Amino acid sequence: MKIGIAAPLALSLLGAAPPLPQKAPGETCSVHYSRILLGNYEQPTAKRTLPALMVAGTASPGGQAFNFFDDDGFLTLAMLVSAWQAGGQTAANLTADVTVDRGDIVLMEYVSRVGSGYFQAILDYAATRNDLTAQQVIEVDQAKAQLALFQRMGTQARASLAANGGDGTNPTLPRHFITDLGGYLETLRPSASQAVNSHYNDLATQKTSRLCDPDAPSALLGRMLCDRNLGTGAVRATPYCRSSAGITSPARALVCEVHGVDGKSSATNCTDGAGGKSVPAPPAGD
Repeated sequence: MKIGIAAPLALSLLGAAPPLPQKAPGETCSVHYSRILLGNYEQPTAKRTLPALMVAGTASPGGQAFNFFDDDGFLTLAMLVSAWQAGGQTAANLTADVTVDRGDIVLMEYVSRVGSGYFQAILDYAATRNDLTAQQVIEVDQAKAQLALFQRMGTQARASLAANGGDGTNPTLPRHFITDLGGYLETLRPSASQAVNSHYNDLATQKTSRLCDPDAPSALLGRMLCDRNLGTGAVRATPYCRSSAGITSPARALVCEVHGVDGKSSATNCTDGAGGKSVPAPPAGD
């Protein structure tokens, strides 16, 4: 998210994933997440170290490789919500508790830390200023609601993982939890009242896209992830995808921590999915 108060730096970490075979436009939309990097970056305006994610993979139709830097958590959250829509959990959550994969909850907990850190930094920095513009005042009010959203996510994620004897198997999310998250994500659309203006840099293409903007350079961010109503999962009147059944969860990707040494980055502590089993780190550049 890039707003007028604090604009985080983009990180140059590992390269993007190789593209999958292309599909002709109009076929089933699918997203293959190949790697998530968990790291930190120095935010000079806020003068603090904040957590972030790098999410890489390939989206079809088009076979477009992507490698996004998510500094505020909304992008990865939208990826999770889109996967829950494709799996039917969003529609089911309108009336009942739903079971989701443990990895989804583990990733959601980390995303809650990314979002909480980012929006708390905005509020702390804004408190030191007495010259905020009218637009920045609106953004501060938005940041308060966004901080509460991510804090609620973290609380629920930890509660879900602690249930069932603490082993975290078959974690559930309470009725309306997914739909409430998705309902807030609807404010990311440029057409929304007081829309949240959330942009992300794609290191694979060196282009920046606004989430849920149909004119964004990235079809994944602008159209695929936002093709359905994010709060209800309902298909829109003019959908981009014939089907979103191929949109999987980012939590199933290889997950690694990333650390920088002497100006170079390296991946460590890798798992085969969020909260999964330990696996060797890939060679640098893969």
